[in-house]
Amino acid sequence: MRRSGLPSAAPPAAARPGPEAVRRRRATVAVAATSLAVAALASRPDSPFTPFLYPGYRAPGPLRAAARALQLDRLPRDVAALLGAVLLVAAAIAFVWALREAWRGRIAVRTVVWLAIGLHVLAFVIPLFVSRDVYSYAYYGRMVSEYGVNPYVHTPGEFLRDPFYLVVSTFWIDSPSVYGPAFSALSAGITSVVGEPIRVIMAFKLVAAAASVGTMFLVLAAARRVRPERAAFAAMLVGWNPVIVFHNVGGGHNDALVGLAVAAAALLVLRGKDRWATAVLALGALVKASALLPLLLLVAAVVAKRPPGRRLRELGAHVGVAALVALPFVVAFFQTEDPTLGQLELASRQGWLAPSRFLVVTLRGIARAVGGEVAGDLASALVRIAFPALLVAVVWALVRHVSRRAGSGAPEVSVAAMGWATLFGLMLAPLLLPWYAAWIVPLAWLLPRPARNGAVFISVALVITELMSEPTRSPRVWEVMVIWLHWIATPIVLLVLVRLLLELRRRVRTRAAPAAAGSADPLLAEEPLVPSALLGGLDRALSGPVRGEVTGQPDEARRRGPPGSGRDAEKAGRVGADDGDPQPG
Repeated sequence: MRRSGLPSAAPPAAARPGPEAVRRRRATVAVAATSLAVAALASRPDSPFTPFLYPGYRAPGPLRAAARALQLDRLPRDVAALLGAVLLVAAAIAFVWALREAWRGRIAVRTVVWLAIGLHVLAFVIPLFVSRDVYSYAYYGRMVSEYGVNPYVHTPGEFLRDPFYLVVSTFWIDSPSVYGPAFSALSAGITSVVGEPIRVIMAFKLVAAAASVGTMFLVLAAARRVRPERAAFAAMLVGWNPVIVFHNVGGGHNDALVGLAVAAAALLVLRGKDRWATAVLALGALVKASALLPLLLLVAAVVAKRPPGRRLRELGAHVGVAALVALPFVVAFFQTEDPTLGQLELASRQGWLAPSRFLVVTLRGIARAVGGEVAGDLASALVRIAFPALLVAVVWALVRHVSRRAGSGAPEVSVAAMGWATLFGLMLAPLLLPWYAAWIVPLAWLLPRPARNGAVFISVALVITELMSEPTRSPRVWEVMVIWLHWIATPIVLLVLVRLLLELRRRVRTRAAPAAAGSADPLLAEEPLVPSALLGGLDRALSGPVRGEVTGQPDEARRRGPPGSGRDAEKAGRVGADDGDPQPG
């Protein structure tokens, strides 16, 4: 057959990736690279990130080889500690960068999910990160499974021959358990099935990793239901967050279980299954009491929606559900010596980063200098009373708000109220530790910009506060870290707390909009009511319209989103397009 004399068409030149695609890839690579660098340094012997490890417990061979190849094992201790601080700061910056790209719809959901799973596997295999709490989990579990005693009455120091005695923190060696009875039961189950100490440690880390990944998928499902344009952002808040990946999963903390309960409850509320949500949050509160705050706001919102004649019955139903969940665990460990099951002991503790501790130390010192010892003690007592009282006032304001707007309260408003309460519970608590961020990140994606960015700010700040595990690793760097915590990081957290308190005060005093739509509720209104430059940089980094989100639409239109967003985008495994500039707001 004779060929045509026409020249064949040249294949089209490969299109160069647009600027958005380049930024997206760079942000993703930055998160992956900084996480790998942190893991490599954590795998070096005598790493600044690792606490005293149980004999024989170390990083897997490939990570140790990577640390040797990068000559991290040859660095002096002070240099390694400084490098660790730099790497954690870099990981936090990369995370905020990636969040910005996800908020603007430039990162696919599937990319977020797959990299998150990889990061969780990485955190699971590295040695324990910063904290020795897993040793306490194992110790309390063995007190039940091996020694047959109640961990809320006895202390680890009574069992000197236990294999975890040499590695457990001296801070908790003489303390009975402060964890909920459901977690005590889980700890006893793990230690009864897994006997070898290193495998016990890995079992707790596996529980934390599985809970964290499960939280990410639950958050993703909830966001796709009511804010599909935020799906990638919501999943990334959990899955790529270095405070979740390294501190929660790497440290094997049970706070990941609290985050799982909060995320499951939020999804159940959005699906109209309020009593199931109460059951799940009650179970979470039996791990740590921090889940009581979202549980209280959930019950208040649900009861307020009922007609006046049915409210008492609805309240009784929710109380009954919570009691049925709690009863088997409470009965198993209840005794009269400490009927609070460790909660009074926990309330007596104070942490470095907590704003309440900063004010106690500062005001007590000033009062002592001016009025002597008695004045200092009085100032300290007033601060210790003021913070719990302030939390009660915040919860009461939120309960009143959801009660007054019961007729227009969409499920999103209930979840938002849970989020506001959890955020303030975190910041007003006497202890503020990095792994506590797991309580708020499952709800932060739905909160309005001031609270959402405040939650992101707190989680990022918590990443870069615990920079070392032990003072003996590098005493000089440890002293610098303590100064940074006490006199820089904590005052900043206190300023953020004040700003958010003013913001919430304005919001709960705002009258209901005539539209009576869930999106019009002040707890969900995107724009801040209190001007402040405090979080201005973070606002500029994370604010702006979400691709596919148009303000001022009715609820149903917001859920559907414009063509190409929402469910259509989910089918393609992403939210928003890969290329093109974000839509103007």
